Amino acid sequence: MKKTFCLVILSVCLLSCDNNVDPKKAPYFEVSIDPSYLTTQSTDWVLLHDKKGSFIDMKNFESGQTIVFDTIAGVPINEFVVTILNFIPSDQGDNFQIASYYHEDSGQKWKLTRPSNIFQGAQSGDLVVTVEDPNLGWDAVLSQKIDVGLLAAPIRVENKITFQASVFPAFKDIMLFATDKAGVPYYKFIKDVNPGTLKFSLKDFSTFDKMVDIYFPETDESSFLLYGYENGMDFIPNFNGYKANAFFEGMHDGLLRSSYKAAYISRFNKYYSVLMAYYGSTRLTHEAFGRIPESIIIPNDFNTSIQESSFLNFSLTDNKFDWMKSDWSLYEANQNGRYFSASWSIYTPSGDLPRLEWPKQLIEKYPKFNYPMQHSTTTLYKNGKTLDELISETFKGATEKQNYIQLSKRIL
Repeated sequence: MKKTFCLVILSVCLLSCDNNVDPKKAPYFEVSIDPSYLTTQSTDWVLLHDKKGSFIDMKNFESGQTIVFDTIAGVPINEFVVTILNFIPSDQGDNFQIASYYHEDSGQKWKLTRPSNIFQGAQSGDLVVTVEDPNLGWDAVLSQKIDVGLLAAPIRVENKITFQASVFPAFKDIMLFATDKAGVPYYKFIKDVNPGTLKFSLKDFSTFDKMVDIYFPETDESSFLLYGYENGMDFIPNFNGYKANAFFEGMHDGLLRSSYKAAYISRFNKYYSVLMAYYGSTRLTHEAFGRIPESIIIPNDFNTSIQESSFLNFSLTDNKFDWMKSDWSLYEANQNGRYFSASWSIYTPSGDLPRLEWPKQLIEKYPKFNYPMQHSTTTLYKNGKTLDELISETFKGATEKQNYIQLSKRIL
C-alpha cells in the first residue's frame, strides 16, 4: 500500500513537471490577436493595471498570437484597467496610440480585430454628377454604400452643385440628397452607375415618405446626418450607409436655429442618425441607432462641465452621466525636427481617471512617457450603450446593440 501511494505521488509530480504547471498561478485574463490585426509596421503591447493605477503586467503581442496573464491563486483581481499600446515608428519621430479600458470582470477572453481593407482592388473609374436647378438650395450630398474616402468635396456655384466620386465594382449604387431654396428635401437613388457624367435637376428627384422634427437648444452652429441601410447591408454606423439626409445649414450661415426636419424613405430598413449642436467649447450629440425615432430632442439639462483639466487633478462638476471617454495628447519636437507624439483615450464608468503607473522598461526606453499629457477632449455618454456593452461588442464578439438612442456631450 505504501509503495502504491509513493508511485501515485511520483506520477503526479512527473505529470506536473512535464506540463510545466505552476500551481501558484492561475490565468485571469486572455487576449487573442486576430490575423486582421496587423503588427508588421508597429510594436504592440497589452498592459494591465489595478483600479488604483498600480502596474500589474505587460506583454508584447503579434498577429495571430494569444497572450495569457496569470495571477497568484487566491488573490483575485476583479477590477483592473486594460491598456492597448501601439508604437508606430517613422523616419520623423515616434508615434504612440494608447487606449485604456476600465474593466470589472476577471476570467475574461478578449479578441483584437481590425476591419479588412474593403477598398482593395482597382476602381472602375471616376464619376461626375451635376445637379442644376434655379430652385436649388445649399444642402446637398452624394453618397455610396461605403462612404469613406471616395468623394471629393462638392463644388458649389449659383444654382449648381457638382460632385466627383470614385466608382468601385463592389458598390456602384449612389444616392443623391438635395434641398430647394425653402429647405424642402428631395432624393434620387441611382442603381449600377458607371464611370462618366450624370446631370439632373430637382424635377428628377422624389419627395420623402416621412418627416420627423428635430429639436435642440438654440445655436448658430449645428449639423444633422442620416444614414440609411438596405436589406443585406452591414449595419456599421460611422463607417457605411447611404447619406439619406445631410443638413449643414448651421455650419456656415451664422443664423440661430433650434430645429430641423429630417426626411425618411421606406426603402431603408435601418437608419443611423447623428445630430450635433455646438455651444462654444462644448458639442451636444444625439445618435439614434437602428430605427426612425418619432422625434429627436437634445435636452438642455446636460450640465456637466470640467472643473480641472490637468491630468493629475482632472475633475468634473458632477457625475450625471453613464460613462466617459477622455482623450489626452503629447507632442514634443527637438531642434532637429524629430518628434515624440502620443495620443491616449481612456474609457471609464465615472469622472475619475486612472493614474496609471507606466512600467520601468517603457520609461527607460521612452522617458517622455513620464511627461504630463494635455487634455484634448472629454466625451460624456448617457441613456444609450453602456461601457460594458461597448467592451463586449468591441472585444468579446457580442452582437451589436440595436434600436437605441445615445446622448453625448463633448467638452474641449
